[in-house]
Amino acid sequence: MCALLGKTSNGPRPSTTDRIKRLPYLIERDGGFLCLYCQIELSLDAFVLEHLNDVPSDNRPENHVLSCQSCNIKKITDVKLQLVATAKFQSNLKSSLDNYKYSEDLSHQEASNEIDINKRNFDLTKRFLIETIHIENQILYSESLNSCAMYCKEKTGNGSKQAVRDYIDMLTSKVGPLMVSLDENNKKIIVMRSGN
Repeated sequence: MCALLGKTSNGPRPSTTDRIKRLPYLIERDGGFLCLYCQIELSLDAFVLEHLNDVPSDNRPENHVLSCQSCNIKKITDVKLQLVATAKFQSNLKSSLDNYKYSEDLSHQEASNEIDINKRNFDLTKRFLIETIHIENQILYSESLNSCAMYCKEKTGNGSKQAVRDYIDMLTSKVGPLMVSLDENNKKIIVMRSGN
């Protein structure tokens, strides 16, 4: 979401365009197009993009709220409004950190799920090929890719042909339990490696 918010770090005051771009985010985050301090309804021609910490060059979204002109000016000398601003800034920073941690947790979980699926599909490919070879003594190399991909798709909901192709290449490598050979019709087949 931050990519839509204009500048997210220290820099010059936001332009009118940046202020307008930031509005939807601030309205959603803070529960309406309202002044943080007096809660009056604002309008597009009468609102201030308030810097909570009073540093005009700090344009992080956490430092911005909507305010009316009157409260914006009043805050300069009003300790109560300054306390509200400080509390809101701290709340925004905490929420931002929590959202970051949550998104990090999700990306780790997605990566973990992808690794789990990858391991499981490798095992399924190996099992399918070995069981088929035990029953039929071989499997046509040309049929192995689609058959294994379909088997993985049925078992895990995921059956990338490229990934399965890599599994087959690994399983038929010099140290793998299977090997590629030619049958009596000169067709490529996969069979058990001698000694396995």
